Amino acid sequence: MVAGEYSRVNFSLLPHNRLWKAFGDSANLIPKLLPELIPSIEVLEGDGGAGTVQKFNFKHDLKHLTHVKNRIEAVDDDNRVVKFRVLEGKDIGTVLKSCVYELKMDETSEGVRRRL
Repeated sequence: MVAGEYSRVNFSLLPHNRLWKAFGDSANLIPKLLPELIPSIEVLEGDGGAGTVQKFNFKHDLKHLTHVKNRIEAVDDDNRVVKFRVLEGKDIGTVLKSCVYELKMDETSEGVRRRL
């Protein structure tokens, strides 16, 4: 099993409140924006908040990765932070014991900074 941490920072010119709202509707938006990669996202449990389980279905030509299932652990609308855990998918249980993501959006003079 592998232990470690990965961090990435992106900037967006969209206002943080608009970007955060779009992220909240990602189950509908992502398949429309990336149909060649993720044709559908199923909400298996929940209403989009903490405890929600989603299944991201990948295009069949990604034979090494057909889907990823995750659970939203926490959502903090005031600070624009969401934390989710990967439950099922490539490498979970073999290479990785677990995988937790935290996405945070900050507004800066350069635009919205997204940290994953």
